Amino acid sequence: MGKTCQAPFITRPLPILPSEHCDPDIGTGLVTSVPSDAPFDHIALSELKNNHAKARTYGLDPSILADINPLPIIATKGYGENPAAEICNTLGIRSLKDQNALERATQEIYKAGHHTGVMRSTCGPHAGLPVEKAKEAMKAELIATGRAAILHETSRKATDRSGARIIVAIQDNQWFLDFNAPGWKEDAHACLTSMRITPEKYRKEFQDVFAWLDKRPCARLRGLGTHLPQDPRWIIESLSDSTLYMTLYTINGILKERGARTEAITDSFFDLIFTGEGNTLEEAQKLNITQEDISRMREEFAYWYPNDLRHTFAAHLANHLSFSILAHTACLPKTYWPKAYSFHGMVISGGQKMSKSKGNVVTLLDMKRRYGADPFRAFMCSSTSVPSTFNWSEEEMHKMKNHIWQLYTLIKDSTLGAFSTEGLSGTSRAFLSRTERNISRITRALEEMDLRTYAMHILYEIANDYKRLRARTSPRELSCINAHLIPRWITLISPLCPHIAEELWEAHKQPGLASLAPWPETRDDLSQRTSRSLPGPPHNALRRHQNRPGTHRYQARHKHHPLPRRTLEIRPLHTLRARDAQHLRCANHHQGRNEHSTQETEQGRASHHPYTDQRPLKNPATSPRKKQGRSALQRDCAAAHKRTRNTPQNPTSRSNTRTQGAHSPARKTRTPHRRHERKTPEH
Repeated sequence: MGKTCQAPFITRPLPILPSEHCDPDIGTGLVTSVPSDAPFDHIALSELKNNHAKARTYGLDPSILADINPLPIIATKGYGENPAAEICNTLGIRSLKDQNALERATQEIYKAGHHTGVMRSTCGPHAGLPVEKAKEAMKAELIATGRAAILHETSRKATDRSGARIIVAIQDNQWFLDFNAPGWKEDAHACLTSMRITPEKYRKEFQDVFAWLDKRPCARLRGLGTHLPQDPRWIIESLSDSTLYMTLYTINGILKERGARTEAITDSFFDLIFTGEGNTLEEAQKLNITQEDISRMREEFAYWYPNDLRHTFAAHLANHLSFSILAHTACLPKTYWPKAYSFHGMVISGGQKMSKSKGNVVTLLDMKRRYGADPFRAFMCSSTSVPSTFNWSEEEMHKMKNHIWQLYTLIKDSTLGAFSTEGLSGTSRAFLSRTERNISRITRALEEMDLRTYAMHILYEIANDYKRLRARTSPRELSCINAHLIPRWITLISPLCPHIAEELWEAHKQPGLASLAPWPETRDDLSQRTSRSLPGPPHNALRRHQNRPGTHRYQARHKHHPLPRRTLEIRPLHTLRARDAQHLRCANHHQGRNEHSTQETEQGRASHHPYTDQRPLKNPATSPRKKQGRSALQRDCAAAHKRTRNTPQNPTSRSNTRTQGAHSPARKTRTPHRRHERKTPEH
């Protein structure tokens, strides 16, 4: 501070002054102050002139600062020689702390100067030029004379995961990957076209990344990594290396097991393993291993490749996954190109993004120790769909762990007999039909990566149906169905809960492994719909009866819709008993309220009441429909109310005990609404 410097196009020395509004991350951090046209510079200079103590702190002489006056350089329409001072006075700006007002003033001045500004006579050869043309002319002249260079800036502030600044260095003799090499992007697009992308909307983002990729640095001079074969001083950059490293996993175990001389590995070895081209004996001798070891590595690689599915966060699309496609198409035959990518949404915990910086990360080791791998897989797949946000909840995780244990016990305690469709009841046939249709839905959901639908059918739909069947079927018939259901059910569970599936598979003495068992196929002879429906839970039986077509509640809710055709439906005995008991309670209640009625009326009611006599109940599906929209019970209730209204009131009843004054007019009474009628002793 206090020294002088020389700026482009200015021949005299300029003082170096401090300012708090300069951002060192923008450009070089040095700014040519223009207090006549820049509101920030005008206020900064004014504050420094008025604060002598601050000026002495930087070793500046306040008398020298007092002699500094703004030099007009741009003639802007609507402003005088000092636009910055004018707009600051208009907006009342007095300090650099008025950031919002200063930003507004800067935008207005720069906008007006850009569209209407002309360089003044103080600007030498560029005088009279519009601001935009003068800017380009100065830039071209500085670059041509070697007094300026192009400085590339990021579109936003670059920080790493910890929040620290990222400093980009341009190094001499840097190595680049040229993604515009002939045929490379064409192969990448061909690979993308053949791949399955879930969700499909991300395919367009891959195409956009391929379009803007050009040349990218692929090496650095420090850090950990693999040395660049062309120049061992350089280390391959992590993204350029990580997109293909999974190929090494397939053979690294055998190399370590056999004690191979890894320093003797050359490109010919990888050509032999990955493409099958080369001399097996020659490569085995160089690495001091046998030809059988080479064959084992070749088989191991062919077993794990191609990559059938890679699942990750959507933020990795523009780097890891795009580079992975390009690396595979450049180094491997078409047979081993990636097959599918899928992306999940954000993971949150307690309404916040789960991240290391927030300290709310739950590791996989914690999952294994506290809950187990299978319950966590079941919770993760059943909580949300693949592209949606996943909300971690310990309470829900505990519920899933308990549910998995109950499901394990349910399947393990099942007894398997000999399966046969002969002699099965209608309920059992309905269960088999529903299960076969569920298997079809499960298979389709897995093929479409709809893991939530798959998990819900496996964990809940089939389990609930099986519990209802077990409560209504004899042990002999249940064991017959178990022989068909249980092995198929375990196979369906295997992708979701592989460890539990293998234990259940062994417990029921099934051959081999559940993971290697053939996937269940839908049997057309069992999937046909039947006239019987699988009974629901007992506690809902009465509610379903009250809402069935033909009852008053159904007609009240669907009065504008025609009554659907019904077929005879076989209901459990306890359902009919509950319905009859409810009707008896209603009838007895109304009979008790109408004791004041005549004996003849009571006998007439008892003789025709459809719910108190010994006649069988009418079937609403076969009996002719009446024109009234109410059931028999509702009509009887209305008739009882009507008789009550016509019955003479008791003089001693509560409604007539008020004494009227001698001169007060007689009160007019009206019959209250049926719902709000007062209850007399007779009621």
